[in-house]
Amino acid sequence: MKPNPGGVLTGEAIVDREKETGLIWNTLQNQSVVLVSERRVGKTSVLRKMDLKINYNYNAGPINNMKIITLDGMQINGAKLLCAKLSEGENYQFDDREKMFEYICLLTDRLPFYIQHIFAYIYELKDKKNIKELIDEAITDILNDSTDKGFFRHYQDRIKTYYYEHIRELALLILDHACKKDQYWEEGDIINLIKTQG
Repeated sequence: MKPNPGGVLTGEAIVDREKETGLIWNTLQNQSVVLVSERRVGKTSVLRKMDLKINYNYNAGPINNMKIITLDGMQINGAKLLCAKLSEGENYQFDDREKMFEYICLLTDRLPFYIQHIFAYIYELKDKKNIKELIDEAITDILNDSTDKGFFRHYQDRIKTYYYEHIRELALLILDHACKKDQYWEEGDIINLIKTQG
């Protein structure tokens, strides 16, 4: 399967997500669903997968108590399966294929959009020998890309749209500090940062 980050995925290209589609179909038996997640997590792909497996037993009437279902990264096995499908037929020199897939899953939080980007980056190269180094290069490439192919700047657009002017600077400050953290940021540390801003 050829990498297609951000492209339209259909059929077999939509990997995993059985748990999520099952949860949505089961919920729709009794109530409406609001599917929420960050951008590029795979909401549209989940809906396309549901379209492939239409549940004709669904017969719920209009109900106002919508259930909110948050869509996160893929399950680890599904993310590894996506890695396997994207590496099929390619001459990747994996020392330990399983460890490389786990490494990709760790770096991408198992988000299919970013897994696709890593394989798209490697796919274009002729020399595919030092895969771990190429994975790191792919991550650096997407983080530093001037055209923002990783869609990281959408947070700035959302802040401009949804936050009042006096809160925008504070929100951007918090995000700026958060993106530089190597580990989980405790709520108390965020509050202390806000207090230092007067």
